Amino acid sequence: MAHHLPRAFTYRSLHATASNGPIILVFGWLGGSERNVNKYAEAWTNLPSLKTQRPKVVAFPSPVLSTLVPSMVEKRVSAILDATRQLVLAEREHEVTSRRPVILHVMSMAGYLSAGWLLAQCACEEMERDSSSAWLTRSIGAVVCDSSPAFITPDLAARGILTSLGLSRQNPLTRTLMPAATAAVNVYLEHNIIRWRLGQALAAWGTIPRTVPRLILASATDAVIPLRAVQDFVAAEWPQGDIHWRLWTDAPHVEILRQDPDGYMDSLDAFVQGRRI
Repeated sequence: MAHHLPRAFTYRSLHATASNGPIILVFGWLGGSERNVNKYAEAWTNLPSLKTQRPKVVAFPSPVLSTLVPSMVEKRVSAILDATRQLVLAEREHEVTSRRPVILHVMSMAGYLSAGWLLAQCACEEMERDSSSAWLTRSIGAVVCDSSPAFITPDLAARGILTSLGLSRQNPLTRTLMPAATAAVNVYLEHNIIRWRLGQALAAWGTIPRTVPRLILASATDAVIPLRAVQDFVAAEWPQGDIHWRLWTDAPHVEILRQDPDGYMDSLDAFVQGRRI
């Protein structure tokens, strides 16, 4: 069952038109297959409010190794940056009178970090070129966070990694491995390059203006990233942000779309139209 928080909706229009639909970048959860992540891209293309607007939707999975190994992270983020740059800037060249807004849709913390690394790479590129164009940041019109964000702790990260390997929290093997996994992840998180990489991604989200609306899709029974962890992060990091919530009571981690496709898509549709969720 889905619930929404009783607050007024103050969403800023994306100013999308029939010839100027949004560009939607979907960043998958840790270990999510391309086929499963693409289901979220398909959800966007099937939204009633966007069917006539020709949205451009691109999905980026988050493979385990290329999300956790720094050298592989760099290669993956560079590939994402190239694909995003070609898409956004090519659209600008062809649409002189209006520009497509960009929507970031991030799944779990792997998706959130991947989008953060993309933003950080863009910021570095602009500094190196002494440019104030901010071609991506200024194009972002909205953010959707599914089962995220949250502060990264050893136990949260360990749960995420074990889940990506197919071990649910209810699995007896998970309970057996959890202490050792948490200890190993704690060592991993203390490594200088990992701390720098995580800090880089999290700080880069600060380049998005607080006025950009953000939709949080979360479940009260999420066993990987608890709802309270998401609420604590949002309260601490986005205290003055334009935040909108849609909460479910019984959906597993990053499985809201699978459990309640109508409710999920209705939330996205309401968000992009500026309707109350």
